[in-house]
Amino acid sequence: MRSSCTRPISIGRFLTYNAELLEMLNPQLERALEERRAQSSISEQVKWILKRLLAGSRPEIAAVARELGLSDRTLQRRIIDDGATFRQLLLEVRQELAHEYLNRPEMDVTEVAFLLGYEDSNSFYRALFQLPER
Repeated sequence: MRSSCTRPISIGRFLTYNAELLEMLNPQLERALEERRAQSSISEQVKWILKRLLAGSRPEIAAVARELGLSDRTLQRRIIDDGATFRQLLLEVRQELAHEYLNRPEMDVTEVAFLLGYEDSNSFYRALFQLPER
């Protein structure tokens, strides 16, 4: 029998971990996530995944398709049916995150470039001037 008065342990950024609570909430959270996915457009789903995959790399359509359980071609077709392209969605995500990151005074431009998947800050600067203003 487990005691509910266990000593807090540090796991990542969390002070405590309660396996019983997680086990109880996980099915509800999974259902809520599935409902949200069903209600959002494919473009919104792709952008959400891109935001997760972007840090330090340039996500490819194959990685996003794998996350969604689709083939590359099916995902590409659905994005086009939604009126966009994968490249457009990637640029939109980068623009949104760049705006957010550059408003944080503690973040260095080199760090922002890395988090947005650019090889270096020069590549970031070039891309920044190609983005439409928000």
